Formats: sequence, C-alpha cells, structure tokens
Amino acid sequence: MKKNDFFEDLGIKVVALFLSLIIWFHATTEKNYTQIIELPVHYSYSVSDSLVLISTPPRKVRLRINAKGKTILKLKYTKSFYEVDVGRLDMGKNIIDMSQGAVPQVEDLEIMEVIPRKVLFLVDRYSTKVLYSIKPVFVYDSLKTKVNVDRIRPRTVRVRGPRTILRTMRFVTTDTVSLDTFKTGRYKVNVGLRTNLKYVTILNPKRAEIYFTVTRFVYDTLKVKTDNKTLLVFVVYPDTVSFQSDSITCSIDSVSKIPSCKAPSQVLIQKVTFK
Repeated sequence: MKKNDFFEDLGIKVVALFLSLIIWFHATTEKNYTQIIELPVHYSYSVSDSLVLISTPPRKVRLRINAKGKTILKLKYTKSFYEVDVGRLDMGKNIIDMSQGAVPQVEDLEIMEVIPRKVLFLVDRYSTKVLYSIKPVFVYDSLKTKVNVDRIRPRTVRVRGPRTILRTMRFVTTDTVSLDTFKTGRYKVNVGLRTNLKYVTILNPKRAEIYFTVTRFVYDTLKVKTDNKTLLVFVVYPDTVSFQSDSITCSIDSVSKIPSCKAPSQVLIQKVTFK
C-alpha cells in the first residue's frame, strides 16, 4: 500500500474509528459487573440536648455492588456518597445496621454487601465536674532556666462534658507561657485555661493568675591552679550569684591523683579535669 493511499478519505476513516469506539464503549458499559468500591459516608441522626455522641463512626464504607459499567464509572469519578439515616439516638450503645443506607441519585445499583455491616454509636449524657488542679504550660530552656510555681488563683475549675470522659479527667492546662523575655525574679501572669479533651468545655473561670519564680543559670568553665597543675572546673550557678574563681579551692589526691574541688553555696561543680 502506498503512503498516499493511507491518507485518502482520512476524515471518513477518523469518523468511522470514532463511531466504532463509541459503539464499543456503549456495549462494554451496558454490561453488568460486580465490584467493590469505597465511598464516604454521610450520617443523619439526632440526639436530645442533654446527650452527646462520643464514638466516631467510620468515615468511609466498602460496598460490594452489581451495576452497569456506566454506573460504576459514575460512582468512581463523581462525588457520590453512601447515605445512612440513623434516626434518633438513645442513651448508651446504639448498634446501627449500615445496610439500610443508599447511594443518592444513582439508579440501577444493587448493593450486595456493606463493610462494615454493623456500627456502634455510643451516646453519653452531659454532666459537670469541679477540678482541683491547673497545670501551667511553660516553654523555656530547661537547662538554663528553672520555674517554680508559687500559687494559682483560682484553685478550682468547673467543666462540662460526657460523664465517661469527666470520670477520668483530673486537671486542665493553661495557654502557653513563653519565658524567653523573663529574667530571674518573681512574676504574675494572667492566662487562659484550656483542655484538649474532645466534647469537654470549661464553664468557669475562663482564666487564671499564675504566680511563679524564674531562676536562670550560668554555665561556666574556670581555670584553677593547684599543686603546680591547672584544672578545668565546670560550674553551674544562678545568675544572681557573683563569685570569683579564687573562691573555688581544689586539691589532688596524692595516691589516686584524682582532683577534687569545693565551691561556695549555690555553685554546683559538674566536672573537674586536667587542662
């Protein structure tokens, strides 16, 4: 066949090929297939104002379906979802049959199996509780800074939430207090209270006063001469303490040759080595 023969009536050939593909696609997608697909779930339910759903039902389900190819393509490439009308939930354990759901606006679809078939909806009753512990949250350099909490006002916090969660709840925390700009000394800050527990809210108070003391430490290395030897003495002390290196006395054991040093109070010797 000559090259030019291929291009003869090219438009007719392209149209014929296009029509052939349409016929093939129509015939293929008109057939029924059994497949497993995954869809997001939309739940609709209601509870009374004194109750709360504390379990988390699955966000997706797997469906084993029998449908035409066109329907399966629609499910895979559109925003289809599986809808379950749970109805009114009662206090305690509610076991829901997921097979009662449907895929809205999708026809000619046979749902043969839903995975999971049963889902637990756990409903609890709201209650209140008084907590006697507030834990401040500080951010600081733990090596160079020490924080001592002197007092917290008020001392109690009232919270509201599901009874099963409140039974194990022992404290609330504060908003984060950064100590980067705090120097050595005593301080008072007013911070908000919070809890990371789901469904639990703080009723009162919303804020607390934290009285605390900040101590900052200095890490230093000193040279001390003794017995014609030079020792390196690694010390740590509060930045409010002022002392001279000659206030540290050192000696070397005549038998073990191990050096040891003594320092004034509030000065901690971490390590002593030969230079």
